[in-house]
Amino acid sequence: ISTHVRSLRVAATSRHLLPLLQRILHHTHNRGIFNDKIDPIKLKIPDYLKIIRHPMDLGTVKQKLLASLYKRDGEFANDVRLVFANAIRYNPPGHFVHGLAKQLAAGFECEFTKVVAKRRAKRQQERSHACPLCQGHTCPLCGEKCLKFDPPVLHCAGSCSQTIRRSAVYY
Repeated sequence: ISTHVRSLRVAATSRHLLPLLQRILHHTHNRGIFNDKIDPIKLKIPDYLKIIRHPMDLGTVKQKLLASLYKRDGEFANDVRLVFANAIRYNPPGHFVHGLAKQLAAGFECEFTKVVAKRRAKRQQERSHACPLCQGHTCPLCGEKCLKFDPPVLHCAGSCSQTIRRSAVYY
């Protein structure tokens, strides 16, 4: 059960962060440069792994996000920041990748701050919201409130196979 509860919480985190990551992946300044792992042999930069100890790319971030490996927003943000920090560190200030990384990093920080603030405001609103059903409490399993319960649809097992209406008498 604890694994399932963790996965529900992580899925809620992923649901808010995936649109932000998609915007960065398809940003005009990105041009696919930061989406894939750096291949030092293909790019003829043999010193890359000596300078950059922890390589990271947005494709790996997306895989980790979809696999629900991020437990908190900060872990996601640190990996995205690492992508741009690596590009800024390896490429000299006049290089176009250096400039693109700085622009995308600044845009990411702005957007990430908005996402975190929006989630915080939503949580605050949920805490102040008190409906007669949930009375302001959240589900300990999924963290949601006021979930609508729909009873299962019943079908006749006889030859007619019709749907049995709610609160109807049947034999």
